[in-house]
Amino acid sequence: YDVAQICIFHRIDSIRGLDWKLIADDAFLGDVKDAVSLGMAALRKPDRTNSFSSWLAKYLYDVLAYDAGTLFRLRNRAGRVIGLSVPDGTTFAPLLDYWGNPPADPAEAFVQYANGVPWNWLTRGDLIYEPFRPRNNSPYGHAPIESIVLNANTDLRFQKYFLDRFTSGNV
Repeated sequence: YDVAQICIFHRIDSIRGLDWKLIADDAFLGDVKDAVSLGMAALRKPDRTNSFSSWLAKYLYDVLAYDAGTLFRLRNRAGRVIGLSVPDGTTFAPLLDYWGNPPADPAEAFVQYANGVPWNWLTRGDLIYEPFRPRNNSPYGHAPIESIVLNANTDLRFQKYFLDRFTSGNV
């Protein structure tokens, strides 16, 4: 739906246009000068490939279009986190335990599907998935676009009617 896409990209562009800074928490009293410079260096290319602006745009699109913003922890051979990549959040399904809660580490908490086939099983230590608009009856978030589905349908029908008026006439 073109109007929704325009709105999503406008919101992404407005967020990308902000001046981003790292600051210490109010409760922290120590020296953070070295930590802030290290954090800013990590934010230049959070996934070690894309700039912060491109990386943020990919993440925000998944949040605003599907409420499936997902971050994968990139690790080196020693197991230390060295970056955060933004995989396609729509390929992951959260798993639940017997009580309907996400399982804790080391149990698998997510399964990734590729071409409809379970491809990768991940723990909460591997993947960060926090819905922006959580619901109590589903492990998935409520995408902002879902709120306007009926309005979008009506608008699409109006656009088709308007296009037909100019292409086939009004007789």
